[in-house]
Amino acid sequence: MNRNILSRGSGLALLLTFGCAVGTEAAGDEGTALGQAQARLEVGGECVVADEVITHTCAHANFGPFESVAAQPYPGFVFTDISAAHRSFSVSLPAAGGQYQGAVLYGPGESGRYAFFTTPGVTLSVLDSGGAPVPLAIEAAVPDELCGAMEQVAVYELDSSQVYTVVHGPTPSPTVSTIVEFIGEGHCEECEEVHLDASLSLAPFERQDAVAELEEPHSFQIPAELEVREGTAKVGTARLSFRSGTGPMVHCLYGAEHEHNAFELVGCTGGFAARDPAEADYFKLHINLGAALFGPIAVEAELPAVGCEDDHDHEEEP
Repeated sequence: MNRNILSRGSGLALLLTFGCAVGTEAAGDEGTALGQAQARLEVGGECVVADEVITHTCAHANFGPFESVAAQPYPGFVFTDISAAHRSFSVSLPAAGGQYQGAVLYGPGESGRYAFFTTPGVTLSVLDSGGAPVPLAIEAAVPDELCGAMEQVAVYELDSSQVYTVVHGPTPSPTVSTIVEFIGEGHCEECEEVHLDASLSLAPFERQDAVAELEEPHSFQIPAELEVREGTAKVGTARLSFRSGTGPMVHCLYGAEHEHNAFELVGCTGGFAARDPAEADYFKLHINLGAALFGPIAVEAELPAVGCEDDHDHEEEP
């Protein structure tokens, strides 16, 4: 099994499946490194969600992006929407008979299985456009050793042609954190991913590079762009570097693209181009100084294993 390393400065620098961080070891000049353990959530031998789902959701639960919304009483007119992908929603619930209960809307980006993660673990009801309950496929408590920031996960089969009403509660808690992740048909297939998260601030100066060192090579595609997790990509560049074994280091330069708030590939050494296959056991993501001229910025690179790319392109931000 790969030894997955997570470098940190003041916050998360890298997430690499499997699971949330559970150990520590030295990482040289890159800061403190947190080892990764394999994470698989099963109930009675049946897989509920796979490794990469736990890891990805755990990252959002701990580091966002976060958004606070207010649910509406149910039954009643529901208009709050939590369809935005890859986001941790803090949902405030209206009082209902000494407890709290509320509803929000969710529109899936495509048909398939979806995992609803909540904290605290509350009763969920998912209703289709006609108000009929959607059958629960499977649910489970999320152990602290897999991800302490989430308590419960419920899996439903959803249709992209519908908008669903998601009822939280009744519960004694006035607020619930909810993250919805698409897990498709092969929801328990193994799919490794390197996830790098780097940040930079000039005032005060604070740099956080992301570094991953693996015991075995990871096959991936050169990303066409790097997502901006925080801030705005107005100017400047970021650099993704990687190598395999004792081979030459490959450097890929990405330039700020303000319209899409991303960093788009300018070019790579070694003749690599966007979406070309590559293999590496060492990765580093670095943001150059000019990118933070207009404020702090955080950039992430998702590098799923070859054959798993579609799982990470399933939804677009609205």
